[in-house]
Amino acid sequence: MEEILRQFTVNGQPDGILNLAPAMISMTNLETHLKEQIAPQRILAEVLELVLADYDFVLVDCHPNLGVLEQNALAAADYLIIPVEPHYLSQFGTADLANFYEVMKRRINPRLEILGVLFTRVDPRTRISVKVIDNMRKVFGDKIFETQIRVNTTLAEVPGNTYSIFDYDPKARGAEDYRKLAQEVLGRVR
Repeated sequence: MEEILRQFTVNGQPDGILNLAPAMISMTNLETHLKEQIAPQRILAEVLELVLADYDFVLVDCHPNLGVLEQNALAAADYLIIPVEPHYLSQFGTADLANFYEVMKRRINPRLEILGVLFTRVDPRTRISVKVIDNMRKVFGDKIFETQIRVNTTLAEVPGNTYSIFDYDPKARGAEDYRKLAQEVLGRVR
């Protein structure tokens, strides 16, 4: 596992270490390979059990898909954060994910909980953003994070660099939003 990890410091702090296992081109056939295994949804959980004691948190970022890779992530997880762009069609995808979550919780991982619904790329000036967020509040209630990740050009620039948003531009609106989100997540997990 150590051969795939990349280590970064956050905000230049020696105790702010982030290990990242990036996606690789060799993963393109992973879903097909996993389907051939016995209990394919449990493979990630088994691998993570070997290293969980070394980490405070393990975050698994998934595609907006409901395949075997995402089943692995939910089978291994304690919490689920549902990111949603406040656009009209997002409401339907989120409903599908909520149903998928219920099935995963019932059949595979009874400890799995929705930590929250996170709105990303929010532009509060648009009516659609306001309307979708209001509609989602009716469905998810207190599961909606107070923090919203606002539309921010600086966040769009970060993937092209080898820095986190906190190192690239720590005063950017996106950095501020993610700091607030981190505090809110910690508060909910504790």
